[in-house]
Amino acid sequence: MKGAIQDRGHDMMTPVHDWFLLPEHKPLLHATMIICALMMDTLVLSILLYFAFFGKSWRILLEFFAFYSLRFTCQFIFSM
Repeated sequence: MKGAIQDRGHDMMTPVHDWFLLPEHKPLLHATMIICALMMDTLVLSILLYFAFFGKSWRILLEFFAFYSLRFTCQFIFSM
């Protein structure tokens, strides 16, 4: 469309998304989702451990809380 904003990254990833949605690739899709969730959990745990052992201010925890609060809010709004 002329004059519309184009998301080229989204356009480039459409074939990958469609490939994952094929019935024979569902186990790979689920494995990818589990791996990504484990990576996020590892990140959260590493931030909390960093704060517990090396943290001298509450700034990292406040940023952490603000980020995940906004993320949860956006997920809630767009899942309605």
